[in-house]
Amino acid sequence: MFPFRVINQETTEDLLDMASVIEVVEQAYQMKSAQQATLFPMIFHEFVPGKADMDIKSGHLPQADVFGLKLVSWFGDNDQKGLPQLLGTVMVLDSRTGVPQGILSGEHITCMRTGAAGGIGAKYLARPESEHLLMIGTGHQAPFQIMATLMAMPNIKRVSISNPRSQAKAEKFAAEIKDKLLAKFVSKYKGYEYERYAQKCWLCTR
Repeated sequence: MFPFRVINQETTEDLLDMASVIEVVEQAYQMKSAQQATLFPMIFHEFVPGKADMDIKSGHLPQADVFGLKLVSWFGDNDQKGLPQLLGTVMVLDSRTGVPQGILSGEHITCMRTGAAGGIGAKYLARPESEHLLMIGTGHQAPFQIMATLMAMPNIKRVSISNPRSQAKAEKFAAEIKDKLLAKFVSKYKGYEYERYAQKCWLCTR
């Protein structure tokens, strides 16, 4: 029998912190640039154009002797059925033998990675002295983008929220984001880190 781990959504939320994810995602970019990692062609399919689709992203990390894939599906009408719109599954395998090593819930991993990528982009492309972050959109990904950018850019002092389609949603998001960031991200930090991020996150406006 081969050891095989199954890691659910609750465990990934408990284990992953944004600071560590930012560090790992930046390392992944560097390894890809140095040709120490390989990405395979993406597979994409629309079940219903504009309403339901799926994609498969995969790659190989030779130094770690692993390859893997992530299957993510989006079904826009799922919220009407009491189901999440975004669903994901990650599978990791041994690149020397092909033996599966584990399977993970991919929804939270996807959100954390995408948020981290946005923070890294801001770190290298925005002015380092920037003090104001404008978040356009109030969807599921918005808290991840805000938190990653606050961590990657220490001079940010103010976050403004905009939803071009709904002023009411922008106002609701701004009123709730403090508690969301505390519960989802900042509570993982203690002492100085906790206080430093707490001071910046609460200046959100619509």
